[in-house]
Amino acid sequence: MRLHFTLSPNTETVPFGYQRLLTGTFHKLLGENAVHDAISLYSLSWLHGGVTMRNGKKIEGGLDFPQGA
Repeated sequence: MRLHFTLSPNTETVPFGYQRLLTGTFHKLLGENAVHDAISLYSLSWLHGGVTMRNGKKIEGGLDFPQGA
């Protein structure tokens, strides 16, 4: 199963280390469960629209996604 999320444009700079924050938020949404801290059979991808794509750009202190990601 794959889940794809479309995110709205950011209102503040997305820090370069956002994946750690994204993983923490994901675990918080899952809540306590029987397999917490067990083997992970999922992965969290990178935001599309980053510096290699036309709608995201590197700015001072992080990334900007004016059209969303």
